[in-house]
Amino acid sequence: MLPQSLAKEVNEKKHLVSQLAELGYCPEVSAPADFRYEESKLEHTLRTLTDSIFYVERLRYDELLEVGRKALARKWDDKLARLMLQSVRVDFNSIREFLKSKDNKVKLSGYSECSARHALSSRS
Repeated sequence: MLPQSLAKEVNEKKHLVSQLAELGYCPEVSAPADFRYEESKLEHTLRTLTDSIFYVERLRYDELLEVGRKALARKWDDKLARLMLQSVRVDFNSIREFLKSKDNKVKLSGYSECSARHALSSRS
């Protein structure tokens, strides 16, 4: 019950940055379902919270941007690049146009070629 209680406490509005929560950037935290046998559920929950939550008193926009860049860099791969690209550019032509705006040498003939290897590797 302790992991669920911690998750419930973390999700309370008083702990969120209201401006970010309004924009949907404070997703609800849940108690992790899986844990390693060499650690307790509590240890796993605390490690998950430590990796997922940033605690701040004051945070300027440029500092927040840097936190976001570092978090993205830790998770960056072709799958994430494709997911991000397809979440803002739904049709193939707009995807191709966007990638060509980053690197004019990019040649795409289908959705399967829309990945981090094509101009997204710059994380623009």
